[in-house]
Amino acid sequence: MQLNYEDVNRIVQRTIRVLGRNVNITDRRGKIIASGNPAQVGGTLEGSLLAIQRGEPIEIHEADARRFNGVTPGINIPIRVDDAIVGAVEISGSPSEVRQFGGMVKEIVELMLHETHMISRLQNDSKIREAYVQELINNRNPEKYRELADRGNVLGINIQIPRICILMDTYYLSETVTYLKNKYNDYQDEKQLLTGLKDRIIDFIKNNDEVKGADIVQHLGGDRFIILKEVQADLPEAEIKSRAVEFCESLGKGISSEFLLKMLWGIGRLYRGSDAVFNSYRDSLAAINISAKYEHVGGIVHIDDVTVENIVSSIPGEQMELLLKSFHPLANLPGRMRNELMETLEAYFESSMNITDTAKRLDVHRNSVIYRLNKVKEVTGLDPLNFRDLVQLYLAFLSRQH
Repeated sequence: MQLNYEDVNRIVQRTIRVLGRNVNITDRRGKIIASGNPAQVGGTLEGSLLAIQRGEPIEIHEADARRFNGVTPGINIPIRVDDAIVGAVEISGSPSEVRQFGGMVKEIVELMLHETHMISRLQNDSKIREAYVQELINNRNPEKYRELADRGNVLGINIQIPRICILMDTYYLSETVTYLKNKYNDYQDEKQLLTGLKDRIIDFIKNNDEVKGADIVQHLGGDRFIILKEVQADLPEAEIKSRAVEFCESLGKGISSEFLLKMLWGIGRLYRGSDAVFNSYRDSLAAINISAKYEHVGGIVHIDDVTVENIVSSIPGEQMELLLKSFHPLANLPGRMRNELMETLEAYFESSMNITDTAKRLDVHRNSVIYRLNKVKEVTGLDPLNFRDLVQLYLAFLSRQH
């Protein structure tokens, strides 16, 4: 275990407040990494180094201090975490006065270091964090929310911060690893290569300028990653949505360039309350599934942009069949005519029912579009220029892609 300044300095300050005496903590080389006297940090304590080497307390008396430069009276005690000596603690003062505190201080410091070490391990254990995030996004129980909040604090996650859920699906992540392995004759295990690639993607996302400290970035299994992104709750919903889409566009370009991967993105709304993360996750999941089903919606989908598609996706089977019957006459046409009419309808929908724009999209004359739309009316009995018929045709069109 490596001691770091931030952790041990916190322990030093707390210990000094209890004892009313200066305390130094050194690393395994006897170098001071935290002290009640900041000027001493970086120096070496010979007594602590000797205590570490011998594995037992070393007392420095006045006579010893006079014989050695830079040595002050006190007691030096090796500190252990998981049965390994990780450094030493020095309590300044006459050994006869501070000896009584030695055992207590050693236990306090070791207990604090062990607790810090365990928290650090929890925070850095991706499997534990992944399991925690899975619980968080699937929880809508207010009572369990309080327990998740407590566990989140141990992991360094404050779940009360307002966040939206963003899901990212990569295309064929495992297949990409296999391809790269074969191309470069890499003899590493494919599972290790895949884990390494996922870790690199996580690190790349975390290092993005738009990813803040409170954002939660995690692999969810398979080809899917999740970003629980902090947002300003007082912003208008349209602004939150706009910023999220821009974030996905920018991050997607970077990932595509760095890893040669294609992605789909699903973005959820901002909610409040104990089930806020659950609801935003459900939104983003629906959005990404719609993105995968319907080519026309694009690769970055906010749930508010696909309300109709979302409704169609939830239509029960029997009602879905009723909608699909609208297209049965088209499906029975000869191949070339069927494809031509279907292509025209799709372009018509994507052009917001503007005939001129539809003609440009298809690279045909405007009259050709009108002819084809009349043909659709003739075949199906539904007129694309009539609003009610148009709605039925559009829902049937979406149902056909379901």
